[in-house]
This record gives sequence, C-alpha cells and structure tokens, in this order.
Amino acid sequence: MDTLTKVGVAPFITALGVAELAFAALYLFPKTSKVGFLLLICYFSGAMATDLSHSAPITGSLFILVSLYIAGFFKNKSQFVPEQTKV
Repeated sequence: MDTLTKVGVAPFITALGVAELAFAALYLFPKTSKVGFLLLICYFSGAMATDLSHSAPITGSLFILVSLYIAGFFKNKSQFVPEQTKV
C-alpha cells in the first residue's frame, strides 16, 4: 500500500484490482486465453513502467511478468512460435 500511495494510484486500488481479476479470468478460459494473456502482459508492463518512473522496486511486477510469459508459452505455444504451413 505504501508503494501505491508513493506512485499516486492508491485511490484507484479497487479499479485496478477488479481489472486484474477480470484479465486473469479471461486468461483462464480457453476461448479468451489469448486476449487475457495480452491484457495481463499489458497490465503488468504498465505496473513495471510505473515502478520504474517512480524509483520503486520492480521485482514484484517483473517476477509476475516473467512467470506469465513462461506459463503462456507452455499453455499455448502458438502465441510465441508461428505455425508452420506445409507447401
């Protein structure tokens, strides 16, 4: 909470929490997994950018972002590696 107050987003904590839960829910369902993955990557990239711009530690955002990339790769490799077409 101290870090959120320091960067000035404490009044928006409820909206940020709801958005994060909604993006995670989208990621869990197979039909909306790609959209949820993209939204979560954007969310945590923004969190890391905010931390960097306010000299706050980025370890939390970075850990979640790296974990999300690893989980996304194993969940759906086609998001990272294009499918080969047979000629």
